[in-house]
Amino acid sequence: MWERLQKDIIADYPSGGQPDSLSVVFVLGESHSKIHSSLYAYPLCTNPRMEKERDRGNLYLFQDVVTPYCSTTEVIKNVLSVNSVGDGEAWQNHACFPLLFKLSGYNVQLWDNQNDMFDVGRKVGWDIDISNFMAADVMKDYCYDFISPKPSRYDGEFIDGYLESYSTPSASNFSLIHLYGQHIMASSRFPQTVEWLHFKSADIVRDKSARLTDEMKNDIASYDNATRYNDHQLGRIIDFYRDSIAVVVYCPDHGDDIYDSGSFLGRRNIRTTTPELAKALYEVPFFVWCSDRYKSEYPEIVGSIQKAVNKPIMTDNIAHILFHLANMTDNSYYVASRDALSDDYHCPPRIINRSENYDVVMGRTSAR
Repeated sequence: MWERLQKDIIADYPSGGQPDSLSVVFVLGESHSKIHSSLYAYPLCTNPRMEKERDRGNLYLFQDVVTPYCSTTEVIKNVLSVNSVGDGEAWQNHACFPLLFKLSGYNVQLWDNQNDMFDVGRKVGWDIDISNFMAADVMKDYCYDFISPKPSRYDGEFIDGYLESYSTPSASNFSLIHLYGQHIMASSRFPQTVEWLHFKSADIVRDKSARLTDEMKNDIASYDNATRYNDHQLGRIIDFYRDSIAVVVYCPDHGDDIYDSGSFLGRRNIRTTTPELAKALYEVPFFVWCSDRYKSEYPEIVGSIQKAVNKPIMTDNIAHILFHLANMTDNSYYVASRDALSDDYHCPPRIINRSENYDVVMGRTSAR
């Protein structure tokens, strides 16, 4: 049904002119806790590269962003589709937005470091589910101009391949990059070298009521080191596009509970979400980085970004933000009321965990 729908979209999509000479990069991270980001006042410096970009005036940090699920497969399907979870829409009934970029004239590349899309024998259940969506036959045949080769052990090696694939950033290019980020077993997500073993267990200090064991502190230090490593890879992507007309959008699929809500490490699907757990699992970092040339070329869009940083957002509606950033608001799948950069934006109910209103869980006086 979903593949048939995409084929119908291809057949009906109007042909148009060439898009602007612009590089749009969407980086989807993994298990990145907002609580552990120094961009959001975490006491350890886990985001030094992104802090510099913020201080330079190129990085716009959004303050109130949540994800609808704490499952990678569910998030990817809803983030890459133009449906709205809060409005009761199912992803399988809607267009996949990378395809719309392709139909609008963009060169579209898929870089996924979490699974080998062409080696089914190596996959586990969630890998197959993600691949069946991201690299479905209709997408491979009609959407992507390039799909990344086999995954690398670390995201740094994977980004090496991405950066080496261009001699210069190509015009009218859309890149979808899916990283391994801080996925569970965070100590295995970065090289165990002096450079990346930046934080030690002794650096982990919390309220005495936390009652952290040495093992817990080691886990937290590993997670924070993985976060700092992730920050470095984002910095390398940004450096590559610094002199281009380019915009980079980053958010993770979901957060992680790193003993932040109690004595639990990882993520969990439970029927009733507490405020502490909702904050750990569903609040996520989100930023838009604009090159100086992008800021010069699109001052009105940059002004819209600046006005939007405090708006409540759910990541299932990120497609409409990307359409705005790419100057694609004239396509029939764009909905201004779901675009946080639009003056017509109205945040749909932020439904997490399939049934709970995030704002109600957090004790706000009324649901959005």
